[in-house]
Amino acid sequence: MRKFTESASSLVIGSRISLIRRANKYSQSDLALLLSDLTGSRKSPMLISHWENGRRVPDEKTISLFADYFNVTEEYLRGYTDDPQSTETERNEVNIRLKPEDYGKFDGKVVYLAFENYEHEDQPAIVNYQKHSFIVKDGKIPFMSESIRAVYVSEPDYMRYKSFNGMHPIDMATLLDDKNNLFWVEMKSPDAIVRTRYNGWYRRSEKGFCLVSETEGYVLPFEGLNLSYYAYVGKDTIRKTSGD
Repeated sequence: MRKFTESASSLVIGSRISLIRRANKYSQSDLALLLSDLTGSRKSPMLISHWENGRRVPDEKTISLFADYFNVTEEYLRGYTDDPQSTETERNEVNIRLKPEDYGKFDGKVVYLAFENYEHEDQPAIVNYQKHSFIVKDGKIPFMSESIRAVYVSEPDYMRYKSFNGMHPIDMATLLDDKNNLFWVEMKSPDAIVRTRYNGWYRRSEKGFCLVSETEGYVLPFEGLNLSYYAYVGKDTIRKTSGD
């Protein structure tokens, strides 16, 4: 099976492990014993629970052995396809990143910039290949600027996604703002089981590193924001936007 270098959603992997385990009538203890035998290293029921709740992610060897044993593909486990037998990766063209050697092909065209550490607002830009820079609303940014995290062909789908009658998902700066504590979360996964299980109201944990479900106790790490899930600021904002 092919290996992946891109990070996958721990929540999607965990949900599909749970789904396959329950479909095969395995308890978490049963699965822990099975994987201990398959991998040659001890797996505890608590570790299985952490996987299924998205708190931990299985290593590459375990994912591969799990997929082989239960006759599904790694692509399915990782949420890249909804077909358990498919090895095709479903990709959204708007999320394709450009490499520096490709910038010349986009001279004079609009691309989308994402920045490190929130030094700038993520925004569209025009490629000026002659000046080796991106033209943005406040000036220009050199191609080799360390503040640039990624350059996309067009605006990524997580920035274009809308819900609640036009509300945009929040960014990390809003999530970290102490004024905000209550959030509505929607999973990005195409898997209806994942969305049904994890969509809902969340609060920031007391330590401030993750969101915790108000009802089920599910934990979502901040790093997953706009990668594996979208978040929206609290109920009052949503009521006003919805016109209630």
